[in-house]
Amino acid sequence: MEKIAILWPNELRDKEWICGADEILLFENIGIVKSAECASEAEKLGASAIICTSGIECEVRRVSSLPIYVVTTAYIDLLETLKMVENQLGIRGKKIAILLHSNNPANMSRIAPYIENTVERVDFSQLADIPKAFDYIRRANYDMVLAGPTGYEYATSHGFPAFMLYYSHESIREAISQMKTILRLSNQELLQLQRLRAVVEVSSDAIIVADADGRIDMCNERACRIFRHKADDLIDLKINRLSIDSKTQDEAGNGLHENELIEIEGKNYFVTWRPIFQGEKVVGSVGTYEEAEKIRRMENRYRALQAKGLTAKYTFDDIIYCSGEMKRTVSLAKAYAQTDMTVLVEGETGTGKEMFAQSIHNASKRRYGPFVAINCAALSESLLESELMGYEEGAFTGARRGGKIGLLESAHHGTIFLEAINQMPMYLQSKLLRVIQERSVLRIGGERMVPIDIRIITATNENLAKKVMRHEFRNDLYYRLNMLSLSLPPLRRRQDDIAALIRIFASEYGRMDEALLQEMIEKAKLRQWKGNVRELQNYVCRNAVLYASGLSGDWDEFPECDSGG
Repeated sequence: MEKIAILWPNELRDKEWICGADEILLFENIGIVKSAECASEAEKLGASAIICTSGIECEVRRVSSLPIYVVTTAYIDLLETLKMVENQLGIRGKKIAILLHSNNPANMSRIAPYIENTVERVDFSQLADIPKAFDYIRRANYDMVLAGPTGYEYATSHGFPAFMLYYSHESIREAISQMKTILRLSNQELLQLQRLRAVVEVSSDAIIVADADGRIDMCNERACRIFRHKADDLIDLKINRLSIDSKTQDEAGNGLHENELIEIEGKNYFVTWRPIFQGEKVVGSVGTYEEAEKIRRMENRYRALQAKGLTAKYTFDDIIYCSGEMKRTVSLAKAYAQTDMTVLVEGETGTGKEMFAQSIHNASKRRYGPFVAINCAALSESLLESELMGYEEGAFTGARRGGKIGLLESAHHGTIFLEAINQMPMYLQSKLLRVIQERSVLRIGGERMVPIDIRIITATNENLAKKVMRHEFRNDLYYRLNMLSLSLPPLRRRQDDIAALIRIFASEYGRMDEALLQEMIEKAKLRQWKGNVRELQNYVCRNAVLYASGLSGDWDEFPECDSGG
């Protein structure tokens, strides 16, 4: 709980409500003389903020950096004090001076109509002004002075009639309420600043934040290392004072500069500066410095992943369709992408099963993880097992030194796509079932289960349910894989898509005459396309090559297709 120190000019009459509050530290009868000492004591006692009157504000600020809420003598306080003088002391028709700090905005003419004495304010700014103020009061023949504790003590010690200014309970209650609001907002602002600093520090790039004048007011450790300065040395330094020969540095904060290449201490960096707006006004700027070598390393790593086939290049935008059946299929696939369940993709050869698998991966929360694909029909049983499960050193003759992680481990935090799952041997099916159940894999020759976090998408060009009925595929694995099923329609059921597909494929191989394109489309709609989209693409490619060679009259249209009527 944050504590608030109250340095009050007089003794509160009803203070039980304050004394019972653990978050309030109350100091009473505090004038200028005691203010600095009490402010320091409040800090030692754990105060997070201070409430004081305007008369002691300067002294408090001199010794404390805590947030301060200043209470000025309000009109109601002045009026109540003057009425006490009239009613309790019976003083009327006299000339009264009110000693106020110079930052108090009170205007005596506003209360004059309500009192029976003549009042005038006399200002002071610091302790040294008090004797001067009383010299003036004496020369001006005032009958009495109203003042805070400092002025009151001075007056009574010099035999001058005085009365202590009264501050209402409402003033202190309002001050406490306002200070709590200030602390709450201050804490929110501090939390935001801490979050911002954490974001800046966690970045692997150098980040510098500057004010509207181009002076640095925040930077991260990476920036300190690049410019070889301590953070304290960079703070408040003008951006153009950084020893960099760059137009970007000279104009940082005046506009947008993106990916400008500069050299710092023999290394190249891509620099981006963006202005910070408050409404339409530029109030600062933020700059990032990204090492060119790091970008090169990231690109090499990405290319290495691509070379290993661990990335997915297709998205739903790459799927060409306009038919109603394909629209429903794509919508279903997009819905599946939002889950982490296994998906079984069924479809004839050439219908785009891997394209859908990659698209689901790229639309899922695992999009930044690896996409690992393997064709279960392309490898022998033993080789398929070692590729999927991995192996330890010495697991079998010819095993790589140090062993090898399997594709299931390589897909950690990503997706594994098992194509032709219908061709997986029964022995491996039981192993895959255990991986799905345990979410861990045991390498060949290994003794330790390796936890994995993967999503499994499988594909088949056969009816897997029928294979289960023929006992050619494990039924327990089938139900694990078929949590979500996606059936891809063959091209013969996608008549509305043929024209768009032919035009897209044709554009990849060069420009073709529109009349010839239309002829190809009309002929294509008459075929069965047993090879589906892949066969259609081959057809367009072959005819585009023949057309470009001037052999259009000798087109061999469907060498691998039987028209079938």
